[in-house]
Amino acid sequence: VYSKVHPAVRAASWLKSNAQPDAIVLKEHWEESLPGLDQFQWRELLMYEPDSRFKFSKITQQLAAADFLVFYSHRMYANLPRLSERYPASTEYYNLLFSGRLGYELVEFETSYPRLWGISFTDDTFNRPNIPIPRGLEFHRPSPVTINLGFADESFTVYDHPKVLIFRNVERFDSLTMFG
Repeated sequence: VYSKVHPAVRAASWLKSNAQPDAIVLKEHWEESLPGLDQFQWRELLMYEPDSRFKFSKITQQLAAADFLVFYSHRMYANLPRLSERYPASTEYYNLLFSGRLGYELVEFETSYPRLWGISFTDDTFNRPNIPIPRGLEFHRPSPVTINLGFADESFTVYDHPKVLIFRNVERFDSLTMFG
């Protein structure tokens, strides 16, 4: 984990090479930003706010206008769906996004897993919150021998080796089409 460049730095490099300098990039609040990307227009999705019409009116407008959506880690998507009674619309949002039905496509992901003698020890950020694995990530194996340890403590996975996900707005749906 510590012998490689941090996943956030690698993801930032990818975004810098693949996005226009004035691109609108979304991230979730209470989440880290990718380093060294001041040339982009960063906007925050207020995911911890209580679910309401106002919240999702704002979020769908932001999603419609943005070029990219970046998840520094699984901090929000691994927790809010587990509180589905409190966050039913947020849970549906993650289900729609990760299944590809919001017009966003996973275009890059970076992570780094512990490895010993050629065996990678991965963690699962999608099963516990019961959300779909984004298309393109479902068959990822960091090495020929991979052991999935399931849920891992957030204090280790969010900081030391986050799973950084970058989605591109490929369909350019308007806000009414997304959740209409």
